[in-house]
Amino acid sequence: MFGFIVKDLDINQNVGEINSMLQEDYVNDKGETVNSHALLPLSRCNVHGEFGYSYYSVHSCAKDITLYHLMFDFSRMIEDHQ
Repeated sequence: MFGFIVKDLDINQNVGEINSMLQEDYVNDKGETVNSHALLPLSRCNVHGEFGYSYYSVHSCAKDITLYHLMFDFSRMIEDHQ
């Protein structure tokens, strides 16, 4: 999964906020209760060299799946053009 950060924020703090939301139940547009079924919240991992904003999480669906999350900070480029 790719995350495109467009506002200046602390990415690691934001990941903590995402993790707190992973355990919540939500109601989708069909009125169904849905949940991320996170077995392991976003956790740091080293996908490539010095790239500091890579994470992974594990979720339970029909079987357990691992998602890799890369957060790309475009905030300086976006905010300069507003």
